[in-house]
Amino acid sequence: MLNFAIAGLGIWGRTLVEALQGKSDKARFTLAVVRNPEARVEFARKHGLKLVAGLEEALVDHDVAGVVLATPHSLHVPQALTVARGNKAVFVDKPFALDRAGALAVVQACRSSDVPLAIGFNRRLLPAYRELHRQVTSGALGTVLHVDGNFSAPAGLRYDPTMWRASGDESPVGGLAGLAIHQIDMLVDLFGAVEAVSVRSERRHLSVDIDDTTSMQITMRNGVSASLTTLTATAYRWRFCIMGSGGWSDMLGENRLLSCAVGGEPQESRFEEFSTERAELEAFAAQIATGAAPIVPHEQAIHGAAVFEAIVQAAKTGREQRVTA
Repeated sequence: MLNFAIAGLGIWGRTLVEALQGKSDKARFTLAVVRNPEARVEFARKHGLKLVAGLEEALVDHDVAGVVLATPHSLHVPQALTVARGNKAVFVDKPFALDRAGALAVVQACRSSDVPLAIGFNRRLLPAYRELHRQVTSGALGTVLHVDGNFSAPAGLRYDPTMWRASGDESPVGGLAGLAIHQIDMLVDLFGAVEAVSVRSERRHLSVDIDDTTSMQITMRNGVSASLTTLTATAYRWRFCIMGSGGWSDMLGENRLLSCAVGGEPQESRFEEFSTERAELEAFAAQIATGAAPIVPHEQAIHGAAVFEAIVQAAKTGREQRVTA
């Protein structure tokens, strides 16, 4: 049983604690780093967490094997560097970094300190996605032609101006950092490097300072094209459809896959729900305990940050942006 510290007990930080605590024989949280400990006393008591105000207190705790960062996006890189240089394993929630340089710096710091690094793209672990991955890599869909994705949610409707997620600096390009980043990660996982991106992003309804309507056109270096949409002011929607010369396969929600071969009829597969949050944290524990490979290879994580950076730039300029190698 490994002990973790978590930095940040906002919505997602609490979600990670609740996914792991008392439900795993691999790891648990024992310490939480928060800016205002008084505001989290009840949650900490419920889950057996010691509250501290500074990351350094987690780094000097010899019982802590790894630190999980569930903090504002702009803090991920400096905090990950601090953890790595403090010789603790580090788990960084998505987005890993807001640009390629930051991602590369963290990977290099972890390598220099010889500490494990994990990135929180939990949807890679969904059984429906693993089956979709198998269909692509086995050639069942033939030559992949195009991907059509939509990850939307009403999150922006719940934001108020005091929340860090309501800031355009922390959440550039609307739902990119909180939502669409998962589908961009899947594109990189399935098809390799991204060549170029074009973006249209605007605020049509929300009063807070983030866009609510974003569409992206993406060209992969292997020729596959993709259209991704992310809205922050509508009902929840997940769709990730891969279309090829042999047929298509459409991930509808997290646990449903609808597939159709050319000349055939659509076939539906349903998958049991399970906690991807607990699974990714247990995978982090395995990295620490056994040297297991990370769920997200570090080179893919660096490239994903480069794609994120290019999308932000393309949204600002209105022009196609090539992705840094």
